[in-house]
Amino acid sequence: MPLQLLQGRRKGPTTWVFVLLALGVAQRLLRYLLRFPVWGDEAFVCLNLMDHDYLSLLRPLRFDQVAPLLFLWGEEAAYRILGGSELALRLLPLLAGIGSLFLFARLAFAAVRPSAALLATGILAVSYYPVRHSCEVKPYAFDLFQTLLLLTPAVLWLRCPDRRRSLALLAAAAPLALASSYPAAFTAGAISLALLPAVWQRCDKKTWLLYGLFNLLAAITFGRLFLGIGQAQHASMTAGCHGYWDAWFPPADLRELPGWLLAVHAGNMLAYPAGGRDGGSVLTLLLCLVGIASLARRRRDLLLLLLTPFVLTFLAALLGKYPYGGSARIAQHLAPSICLLAGTGASTLLRRLCRSPGRRRRGCLVLLSLLVAIGATGLLRDVRKPYKTEGDERARQFVRTLLERIGGEPIVLLEAPPRL
Repeated sequence: MPLQLLQGRRKGPTTWVFVLLALGVAQRLLRYLLRFPVWGDEAFVCLNLMDHDYLSLLRPLRFDQVAPLLFLWGEEAAYRILGGSELALRLLPLLAGIGSLFLFARLAFAAVRPSAALLATGILAVSYYPVRHSCEVKPYAFDLFQTLLLLTPAVLWLRCPDRRRSLALLAAAAPLALASSYPAAFTAGAISLALLPAVWQRCDKKTWLLYGLFNLLAAITFGRLFLGIGQAQHASMTAGCHGYWDAWFPPADLRELPGWLLAVHAGNMLAYPAGGRDGGSVLTLLLCLVGIASLARRRRDLLLLLLTPFVLTFLAALLGKYPYGGSARIAQHLAPSICLLAGTGASTLLRRLCRSPGRRRRGCLVLLSLLVAIGATGLLRDVRKPYKTEGDERARQFVRTLLERIGGEPIVLLEAPPRL
């Protein structure tokens, strides 16, 4: 458990871990129980569940949707067993979102200093996008959870290479993760590259065997599910939604690339714990840069593991296969790296600015209190505005009113014929 990794096992940090995790769970549960209206892309996934069975979900989805197979099968099972309510269809993302909190805490306290781990855990717990995507019928919560399912044993093995059990868990997790999340392939690739130097230095046959097994299982799963199913989904989506992601791919003119990279990394992709487009996340970017500089001096293996997913995602964007930046929702696999780097950056600045231990503790307390305030504000926001957009709320209210008026009579929808 992460609490056991706190130096000195002091009650203060332990209490803060419980507070932050409890707040993160409360935010996700409240938003789930408020039953936000289903919005457009969620509805499109739900419609695919209604008119598909398990086998037909292997084929391209309707309404320009892309989703990994195990996510679809899990949602199909929830629909058949629990029904089509918001609570039923959002149950699996909720469990993934809550599980991600505890997995991330385990990862953070194994990877960085306790103060940095505490701040990083708080950042992930109260950030808007991980909370929101824990309560949507979309695979984004799975992207975060499966990324952590891979990163956690990888970091634990780097921390203690003699414990091969972590490598065995990593190999076992690879098929599940890549079958449940397309972006988990970037994490798997990053782990393969980051662990190779340590594996090479050990010259241990069992270590090489487990490392090779991880790569083999990851490659087979990726080849069979993504190249076989995901590519067909992607082709269908781009045919029906041409140009949708164009702004999230690097510009063809290399002279525009530096400005584009700055806008992307200071924008919505790094909105942790808060931020947005047009430079709204510049503070998080600065904290991440400080964190990178700190880890570059003492934990280069960890830094390589955290930064390589960005590089692989960017290379995929260069090839036009996966967008880079633009929205935090399609970059949930990068959230652990962002939160760890930002937490490390904040902790490093505290050590530099506050020379005495007492002042550092007070500074950390201020930052933690600020994170709690952000989480509490999120709770109040969701209670006051239990919908994503006013249009979603009006659409649901219209349907409810219509159903009340017609009773059990069938509804027939007519679409005007296209103009010739």
